[in-house]
Amino acid sequence: MMIDLDVLPKEFGKKIKIERIKRDLSQEDLAVLAGLHRTTLGGLENGKNMPNLETIARLANALNMTLPEIVDLDF
Repeated sequence: MMIDLDVLPKEFGKKIKIERIKRDLSQEDLAVLAGLHRTTLGGLENGKNMPNLETIARLANALNMTLPEIVDLDF
């Protein structure tokens, strides 16, 4: 299956937002836990930016997820 690179940032952002809300975290809370600025996290959640691997790993750690779990996206 080919990955649609045009929708990848939006799908990843949606996943991060869902996981954050499941854990009852604000954007500010998750940003602090992941060592990111809140506006950076907002851009990721809105699909405006695609994070690098280090940022994905920071988010996974902050959400107590593994890398495979955090990048398991539904297309």
